[in-house]
Amino acid sequence: MVADGAPRQFRNVLTPQLGLVFLSYMLVSIVRGACSDWGQMYLVQNKQQTALIASSFSSSQEIGGIVCSIAAGYVADLMVSKNSGSVKPRYLISLFLTLLQTVGMLAFLFITNHSCG
Repeated sequence: MVADGAPRQFRNVLTPQLGLVFLSYMLVSIVRGACSDWGQMYLVQNKQQTALIASSFSSSQEIGGIVCSIAAGYVADLMVSKNSGSVKPRYLISLFLTLLQTVGMLAFLFITNHSCG
């Protein structure tokens, strides 16, 4: 997939692994933006939750982002220090956290659809 005619400084940009990291970051940014911009309004207007519950959701998202960023860095450092396998451990962590975010969003939708009427 890397073009042989591409200048040397752009060859690393055209790798599939880096494209996967770009895609993961894009998805995380879209979901985070949607939750922080529309999450409170969705909970208050559509699910008839109180403003306290809605702002607690936004606060928990920010606190979770901080805690998970620290945890991801710690786990990545542990995996890099072991340097096991041919797959770069940071890619595995990125994929795992993207899947974890997907499960969290599905759980949020399931819980709000079934518990709020």
